[in-house]
Amino acid sequence: MNSLFILRFLKKLRLHLADSHGQALIEFALVLPILIVVFIGVLEIGRIREIQILLNMAVHQGARVAVLGGDGKETMDSFLAGHSIIDKDRLTTKIEYKYLHIVAIAKYDLNIAQIIKRGTDLYQLKAECKMQEYNYILDLLKFHRLF
Repeated sequence: MNSLFILRFLKKLRLHLADSHGQALIEFALVLPILIVVFIGVLEIGRIREIQILLNMAVHQGARVAVLGGDGKETMDSFLAGHSIIDKDRLTTKIEYKYLHIVAIAKYDLNIAQIIKRGTDLYQLKAECKMQEYNYILDLLKFHRLF
């Protein structure tokens, strides 16, 4: 009698274990797309942040070179050309000479709509660096006899 009870118990246990394995597989299949979307989102946010950091570095170098009398736009373009993450077709760089200031500007168009498949809206990253002209500072120091 004990052996019959043990056989029935083992049969029920085997059926229960077979059902729970199928349940885990279905739960994994339901959660996997959510995990993939979260993972891709984290990678995309990291890529966008890296582009913003590169733009900030480029405008700082471009403004510094422009203040010293060099070609700041060429400096920004050559700096950004060395990074494969930057698409040159989406990049706009310029140097503006304003009264006593030089402003280096870099803009990068992000096509987020490709990722979420919603229209053709372009989101733009922008970096700007403003510096005073070097000659103005030297003239000011010479005027006050500090240099």
